[in-house]
Amino acid sequence: MSEQNEIKRLSSIIERKDLEIQDIKTSLADILQQIRDINESVNEIDPEVKRRKISEMCTNTIYELLVDEKHRTITADQSNK
Repeated sequence: MSEQNEIKRLSSIIERKDLEIQDIKTSLADILQQIRDINESVNEIDPEVKRRKISEMCTNTIYELLVDEKHRTITADQSNK
């Protein structure tokens, strides 16, 4: 592979990674806003229900991030072969 092609390939990878990072940031910002909305809802939701909803959102988000990272690692390993 020529040096120019390698530079283009790496630039493309960087662009994709930048988009992935932006997508993750946007998703996390949305989730944090939902958590804030739940937390700030006054007397509309029982405190125990609030805690449970927030805990579920955090657990789901952690799980999704870990699954995504594992998938990205596997994909990266396969593309390097």
